[in-house]
Amino acid sequence: MNFVDSIKAYWRGYANFHGRTSKKTFWWTILFLVLAGMAIGIIFPGGMHMQEVMGYQFSTREDSAMQNLWSVATFLPSIALGVRRLQDIGKPGPYMWFVLLPVVGWILLLVWFLTPGQPEANKDGEPVA
Repeated sequence: MNFVDSIKAYWRGYANFHGRTSKKTFWWTILFLVLAGMAIGIIFPGGMHMQEVMGYQFSTREDSAMQNLWSVATFLPSIALGVRRLQDIGKPGPYMWFVLLPVVGWILLLVWFLTPGQPEANKDGEPVA
């Protein structure tokens, strides 16, 4: 699947937690999400805010409304994409909860997301191209 087809599949499977997503489709979609998020950040930059905590001044960054809208719009389909990718390698979808484990969970998920999908059918369906 190419870049454009991967993006179309991402939006079509907005909240679809069933089935499988190939490694290639997954990573094309991640590339799109990163590039689009960066573009939104450049076009609609957030502001800086000075905050005082116990006498010390801190500068904090605030996201723009567009950045927040993008995050909300892509939250559910991104989780669904990750679940389908895990199902492609034969892991259960609830393993996406490992994202809540700092460092160890992220490394496990990264390794699984880089693992080639099962070439044969599994309980989640036929392999996808």
